[in-house]
Amino acid sequence: MHNNRNECDNCQITKSPHHSQFGLLHPLEMAGKLWMDISTHFITNLSESEGDTMILVILDHFKKMAHFMLMKNCGSLSVPPAALENIWTCHWFPEDVV
Repeated sequence: MHNNRNECDNCQITKSPHHSQFGLLHPLEMAGKLWMDISTHFITNLSESEGDTMILVILDHFKKMAHFMLMKNCGSLSVPPAALENIWTCHWFPEDVV
Protein backbone atom coordinates (compact mmCIF):
# COMPACT_ATOMS: atom_id res chain seq x y z
CA MET A 1 0.00 0.00 0.00
CA HIS A 2 1.30 3.44 -0.93
CA ASN A 3 0.95 6.38 1.42
CA ASN A 4 1.55 8.99 -1.27
CA ARG A 5 -0.91 9.64 -4.16
CA ASN A 6 2.05 10.38 -6.44
CA GLU A 7 3.38 6.83 -6.00
CA CYS A 8 0.14 4.91 -6.56
CA ASP A 9 -0.31 3.67 -10.16
CA ASN A 10 -4.10 3.75 -9.89
CA CYS A 11 -4.07 7.34 -8.57
CA GLN A 12 -1.71 8.41 -11.36
CA ILE A 13 -4.14 7.08 -13.98
CA THR A 14 -7.45 8.23 -12.47
CA LYS A 15 -6.73 11.58 -10.81
CA SER A 16 -7.64 14.71 -12.74
CA PRO A 17 -4.92 17.23 -13.66
CA HIS A 18 -4.69 20.42 -11.58
CA HIS A 19 -3.06 22.57 -14.25
CA SER A 20 -3.92 24.30 -17.52
CA GLN A 21 -3.71 22.33 -20.72
CA PHE A 22 -0.17 22.20 -22.07
CA GLY A 23 0.61 24.38 -25.11
CA LEU A 24 1.75 23.07 -28.46
CA LEU A 25 5.43 22.66 -29.22
CA HIS A 26 6.80 24.79 -32.03
CA PRO A 27 9.95 23.83 -33.94
CA LEU A 28 12.90 26.20 -33.76
CA GLU A 29 13.56 28.30 -36.84
CA MET A 30 16.43 27.21 -39.06
CA ALA A 31 19.69 28.89 -38.16
CA GLY A 32 21.11 31.11 -40.89
CA LYS A 33 24.66 31.85 -39.70
CA LEU A 34 27.35 30.27 -37.57
CA TRP A 35 26.98 30.87 -33.83
CA MET A 36 23.90 33.12 -34.16
CA ASP A 37 21.49 30.48 -32.75
CA ILE A 38 22.88 28.47 -29.86
CA SER A 39 21.67 26.25 -27.06
CA THR A 40 23.23 25.50 -23.69
CA HIS A 41 23.22 22.21 -21.83
CA PHE A 42 24.76 20.95 -18.60
CA ILE A 43 26.25 17.52 -17.97
CA THR A 44 26.20 17.20 -14.18
CA ASN A 45 27.09 14.83 -11.34
CA LEU A 46 30.45 13.87 -12.83
CA SER A 47 33.38 12.60 -10.82
CA GLU A 48 35.39 15.54 -9.51
CA SER A 49 38.40 16.57 -11.57
CA GLU A 50 40.44 19.46 -10.13
CA GLY A 51 37.28 20.75 -8.43
CA ASP A 52 35.11 20.59 -11.56
CA THR A 53 32.01 18.36 -11.44
CA MET A 54 30.06 19.41 -14.54
CA ILE A 55 30.43 20.36 -18.18
CA LEU A 56 28.73 23.31 -19.87
CA VAL A 57 27.96 22.47 -23.51
CA ILE A 58 27.21 25.31 -25.93
CA LEU A 59 25.93 24.06 -29.29
CA ASP A 60 25.69 25.98 -32.57
CA HIS A 61 22.43 25.11 -34.38
CA PHE A 62 23.78 25.90 -37.87
CA LYS A 63 26.79 23.58 -38.10
CA LYS A 64 26.14 21.50 -34.94
CA MET A 65 29.52 22.54 -33.57
CA ALA A 66 29.97 22.54 -29.80
CA HIS A 67 32.20 23.98 -27.10
CA PHE A 68 32.66 22.02 -23.86
CA MET A 69 33.70 23.85 -20.70
CA LEU A 70 34.52 22.31 -17.31
CA MET A 71 32.60 24.02 -14.52
CA LYS A 72 32.57 23.89 -10.72
CA ASN A 73 28.88 24.89 -10.60
CA CYS A 74 26.12 26.12 -12.90
CA GLY A 75 25.24 29.26 -10.98
CA SER A 76 24.35 32.57 -12.56
CA LEU A 77 27.70 34.03 -11.51
CA SER A 78 29.86 31.37 -13.16
CA VAL A 79 28.14 30.59 -16.49
CA PRO A 80 28.17 34.04 -18.18
CA PRO A 81 31.93 34.60 -17.67
CA ALA A 82 32.67 31.11 -19.03
CA ALA A 83 30.45 31.71 -22.08
CA LEU A 84 31.95 35.16 -22.62
CA GLU A 85 35.51 33.88 -22.41
CA ASN A 86 35.02 30.76 -24.54
CA ILE A 87 32.25 31.58 -27.01
CA TRP A 88 31.58 35.28 -27.44
CA THR A 89 35.24 36.22 -27.79
CA CYS A 90 35.55 33.71 -30.66
CA HIS A 91 32.15 33.97 -32.36
CA TRP A 92 30.57 37.25 -31.17
CA PHE A 93 27.12 37.47 -29.51
CA PRO A 94 24.34 35.10 -30.60
CA GLU A 95 20.92 36.34 -31.69
CA ASP A 96 19.02 33.48 -30.03
CA VAL A 97 19.86 31.32 -27.01
CA VAL A 98 17.80 28.25 -26.08
